[in-house]
Amino acid sequence: MPYQKLIKMEKFSKLRIKQLWDDCRIFAAWFSSIKHGKKIVDQKTGQTLTLLDCIKRYAKARGLLWALGYSLDQKKAKPGKTTPEFKAMFKMALPSIKYYYRLYEGKVTRAEWSRQVSTKMKSFGEIDEEKGKITVNPKKGDLVNTVLHEELHRRFPKQTEEWVKKKAKVLEKSLSIGKIILLLKLYKKRS
Repeated sequence: MPYQKLIKMEKFSKLRIKQLWDDCRIFAAWFSSIKHGKKIVDQKTGQTLTLLDCIKRYAKARGLLWALGYSLDQKKAKPGKTTPEFKAMFKMALPSIKYYYRLYEGKVTRAEWSRQVSTKMKSFGEIDEEKGKITVNPKKGDLVNTVLHEELHRRFPKQTEEWVKKKAKVLEKSLSIGKIILLLKLYKKRS
């Protein structure tokens, strides 16, 4: 797991952060399964997991996410998505989450996205989530719309292409010239 031993400052890519969220979901599901009498065996160690193991692993992942700046507020959870069982587990894990938050705080950061301009690429723009890289082509189409489009893909990776296109058009119309200049300043380097 990517959060077992953190000694020096470490940057977490978008992909590693997604893995942490997935770990949280997995540990919560394991907790629920064990609570209902199912046996869960850790594939790495071969040991049968207990409720306490699930809480501990969940707390480590969630504490690290909190240290990375992700909210711990359960009120923001979508209605109907949080089961009473999960709420109980979260309540049991909260002291440990706070412990891991204090342990990781200041030792982890989110990896910064690199933004580049390339006149050699064939498309308007592209985003590479694994590398945390956004590239736009200023010679193709409306540059402001392309930049907004790619930034929306970065901010909302699960949204559809159609949604991103509509949102970029709406944002483009509402941005002031000053904000557009600040946005375009992010894309200085040429490749």
